Amino acid sequence: MLLTTGMLWAALAILLVFLALIVIMLVSLVRQGGDERRQMIVQRTSTVTLYLVVLGLVASIVEQLVTGQPLSNNPLGQLIVTAIFYTGALAYFKRKYGG
Repeated sequence: MLLTTGMLWAALAILLVFLALIVIMLVSLVRQGGDERRQMIVQRTSTVTLYLVVLGLVASIVEQLVTGQPLSNNPLGQLIVTAIFYTGALAYFKRKYGG
């Protein structure tokens, strides 16, 4: 299949948009300080993002188990690692801030 120049430019534009979104996300997470409102926004955004990623991985696992396909990209492993990191971070922050 031949790709036309227009298709290549469109793919490059989409790639640049995704890259910009990733940079914006990382900058908002790395940036320190700010008022309580900003911290709450980043916290809630992170929480929602985690929920969506976990739900997406669970949906991928269910789909692959129902269709009988092997877990090719191993979303179960990704889900387990995400759960381990999340639980570790949760324990750390509970101990650090109390509660």
